[in-house]
Amino acid sequence: MKSIYDGLRHSYASYRIRQLKGNLPELAQEMGNSPKEIINSYKRNVTDAEAQAWFNIMPPENYAEIIYQYIQNQPRRLVVSLKKGQSAAPHVSLGTAGFNMVLEPI
Repeated sequence: MKSIYDGLRHSYASYRIRQLKGNLPELAQEMGNSPKEIINSYKRNVTDAEAQAWFNIMPPENYAEIIYQYIQNQPRRLVVSLKKGQSAAPHVSLGTAGFNMVLEPI
């Protein structure tokens, strides 16, 4: 997968504009840019389902406690990933309750 400089910012712009139903001035204000810059640098076409799935990615319920315990017990690196069978793609089941992320040691 190709890395994109400031990729989370690019993703936020693309998915958020769908939530705002194309309201470029509002997104530009949120991001501290002009509407023209949003169009030129950030916006790519995504579906409403993709935008909803992106904003529904959540950490595990006890995220802070898990981090604290790992730091206290065994200083090692952690990774946050999607639970088995989940993805950030539009086919994510948006109606499922709970969290779709998990913390694991590397």
